[in-house]
Amino acid sequence: MVRPLSEETYKVQFTASRALRDKLKRAQDLLRHQLGDGDLAEIVERGLNLLIEKVEKERFAVGHKPRKAVEDCAGNSRNSPLTSGASSTSATEAVAPYSRRKAADAPPRVGSSSTTSMAGRERMSTRPTE
Repeated sequence: MVRPLSEETYKVQFTASRALRDKLKRAQDLLRHQLGDGDLAEIVERGLNLLIEKVEKERFAVGHKPRKAVEDCAGNSRNSPLTSGASSTSATEAVAPYSRRKAADAPPRVGSSSTTSMAGRERMSTRPTE
């Protein structure tokens, strides 16, 4: 129930659950340094302002910048191997030279067959004769 008391103030009355009462009490405690008297009207108004702002952003995309079209971003991407003044180099040549290591250049992995000695490999590859 909402009844006007004056031109700028209203009396709001409703039945609340214990959970809502606990939340109001917690909000009063948290805002005690800002609202010395713990004014419930101020707490409810602040909460509603935040809720309305959140829902408007979700529903109407308020505050979001529109995304650029893909063609607008083609030459500006940091991840793009091509540059704006690209010559005849291909996309794979424009990638940093150290991005693809050859297997021979890579350090051997611990526990892999590449760390096995030559004699060990020969033993592994030979089959017992019958």
